Amino acid sequence: MNRPRLVRGLRIAWLVTWGIAAVLLVALRARSYKTVETLSRTSENLFCTKFISDTGTLSFVHEDLNYFESFVSPGAHNWKYDDFGPNIGRDVSRFTFNWSSSKLEARCAVWLLALFPIGLAVFPWVRYRFSLRTLLIATTIIAVGLGLIVWLR
Repeated sequence: MNRPRLVRGLRIAWLVTWGIAAVLLVALRARSYKTVETLSRTSENLFCTKFISDTGTLSFVHEDLNYFESFVSPGAHNWKYDDFGPNIGRDVSRFTFNWSSSKLEARCAVWLLALFPIGLAVFPWVRYRFSLRTLLIATTIIAVGLGLIVWLR
C-alpha cells in the first residue's frame, strides 16, 4: 500500500471516530432535556465521583465524603447509574467551576463540549502552510479576544 493512500485512510478513520463522539454528545444533549441522569462511584476511601447530565449540561463532581460526619458508607463501590426523570422548574447554570478542599465541581454546556471532537475530526484535513503574516494576525486576534474577556469581567 502506498503512503498517501494509507494517510488518507487514517484521516478518514480519525474523522469517523471523532464524528461519532460528536454525534453521541449531541444525542446526550437532546436526552438531557428529557431526564436527569447520573453515573457515580464511591471509592473505598470515601471519594465520590459523579457525572451528571441535566438540561443541556454535563457536570463532573469529585468530592471527599469524609467531610460529612453524617455520611454512612455504602456497601458497593462500583459504578452506579441513576435516572431521576425530567428536571421541572429548577434552573441550571451553563458554566460552573467550584474548587474547595472537599469538592471539585465543573459544569459545561454540552454543545461546547461537542465542539472539541468536531475540531479533532477536522484537524487532519487542514493544511499546515502558514506565513509569518498569518501567524501575526492570528496572535493579534487572540490577544484582542483575551483582552476583551478581561476587560468585560
